[in-house]
Amino acid sequence: MKPSPINRWRGLALVPLALLISAGLVAIGILPSPPPTIQAAQASEIQKLATVLVYHRFGEDHIPSTNTPLADFEAHLAELRDNNWNVIPAADLIDALEGKATLPERAVVITIDDAYRSTYEVAWKRFRAYGFPFTLAIATEPLEQKLGGYMTWQEVREMAADPLVTLAHHSHDHGHLVNYSVSARASDLEQANKVWRRELGAVPRLYTYPYGEYSEPYEQEIRAAGFRAAFAQHSGPVWTKSNRFALTRYAMSGTHTSVSRLNLALKSQPMGVTHFTPSDPFLKQNPPPPIEMTIDEAAGSLSGLTCYLGGNTIATEQTDRTIKVLRNEPLPLSRSRLNCTLPLGGGVWRWFGALLYLPGADD
Repeated sequence: MKPSPINRWRGLALVPLALLISAGLVAIGILPSPPPTIQAAQASEIQKLATVLVYHRFGEDHIPSTNTPLADFEAHLAELRDNNWNVIPAADLIDALEGKATLPERAVVITIDDAYRSTYEVAWKRFRAYGFPFTLAIATEPLEQKLGGYMTWQEVREMAADPLVTLAHHSHDHGHLVNYSVSARASDLEQANKVWRRELGAVPRLYTYPYGEYSEPYEQEIRAAGFRAAFAQHSGPVWTKSNRFALTRYAMSGTHTSVSRLNLALKSQPMGVTHFTPSDPFLKQNPPPPIEMTIDEAAGSLSGLTCYLGGNTIATEQTDRTIKVLRNEPLPLSRSRLNCTLPLGGGVWRWFGALLYLPGADD
């Protein structure tokens, strides 16, 4: 049966070219969801919506940093099926964040960045076999340049005809756009939009930040451009108070491809962070300003909370429900990711992640 136009272009719509209208600054949404071991009254206040996974390459073992070995990928798919995880389209998650829908328990969203050929040749047929929907984020310039290792636009059109596939915007040149000027980001977006309209007739309504890097101005530009939501790449579950324009995702590539890592991500619960500083991940001083978070009382005891910066444990100080990260040394240039975890028992953890970005190395 030929797919309907709605299914064929799922996730696509015309996005206005009027960009970069300055709106009020929006706080970075980073908050929680309920574990099975806490009381129902607490759980009702911290509601998890979904776990979002991000992949890049499949079975491309010669590029390990962004690859998921094929055996691991197949084990992930079996784990999701055999343990009754509900893999849903990204649009359903956005509907829930907007208060328009209720998601099933154990909801999972699968995303893939960059449109490498292994998505077309290796992953797609496996997702079809399992009936799992997924979102593919495409930067237009590599396809325009017909770079080796990437899909073609004809292959993208084939995938767009599959009702399981949602397409997402991933910039034009896939640069470190967080370092670009406002006008340069506007130009990049306009270039990409022209290509999308030429090749598919419309522009996706979901955006994915290259490298997961964003700032408050960049986020506001994406909002003003008419996108429904944007994905970053710091980890943590998505909950009812997550920021739609800085959505968290767990990386499933590189050193994070084991089934145990997958289960850690799937079972994670929101930390319940109600306030985080610095509000803008794009830092203007180094050492950075104070890094603090306030955690909702519904999260329960904070005993056992541990924070990591750049993969290393970092000291913290607690005052009531506020956790202060104790770091006075400069951060490395470019991306750093803060992760804090809190054990709940039974292999379940509350999890909070945040991006910290210092310009310099990627300029």
